[in-house]
Amino acid sequence: MEIEWEEIKRDIEQENQIEEEQINKQIKKIMSKYELMERTEVNGQVWYHIKKDNDHIEGSFTQKLEEAERNLEELVNGKPTEPIIKILKTIEVND
Repeated sequence: MEIEWEEIKRDIEQENQIEEEQINKQIKKIMSKYELMERTEVNGQVWYHIKKDNDHIEGSFTQKLEEAERNLEELVNGKPTEPIIKILKTIEVND
C-alpha cells in the first residue's frame, strides 16, 4: 500500500514539473528582452543602440545616451519596432 502512494506521489510531482516547464516556455514566448548597448569605435566614437531579443532594432543608433534611454523606454512601453506595411492593391496579370 505504501509503495502505491509513493508511485502516485512521484507521478503527481512529474506532472507538476511538466506543467511548470510548459508554463515557463509560454512565458518566454510572451516576454521580450530589450538591451541598451554601447559601442566604442577604434577612433573613440561612442554609439548607443538597442537590441530586442538579440536582434538589432533598425534606426536605434545614436551618439546621445539620453536619446538612447528615451528610445528604450518608448520601446518597452509599446512603440512599434518595425514599420507597418499594408497591401493597398494587388493586380494579377498573365505574362
